[in-house]
Amino acid sequence: MPLDLLKPVIDALVDLVKPLIKRRKPLIHRLKPLIHRLKPLIVRVELLLDPVKPLIDSIKPLIERLKPTIKVLNEFLIHTASAAREG
Repeated sequence: MPLDLLKPVIDALVDLVKPLIKRRKPLIHRLKPLIHRLKPLIVRVELLLDPVKPLIDSIKPLIERLKPTIKVLNEFLIHTASAAREG
């Protein structure tokens, strides 16, 4: 019985979504061939990056610890550059 209560809501959502999907279909059909042509390239790039992933994962904690320092340096550089322009 609770499903009977949801049916009008679901029907209303379907009625809202259908026109959006219909409008997007031509774009999707135009993009499909491009996506299929790019897929082999993407697979090759993934294969090249797979060996590097452990290195990146091992460096991430260091980068996270350096972020506050980088932020301070960035602020300093921005302040110095603006002071040089004004002075």
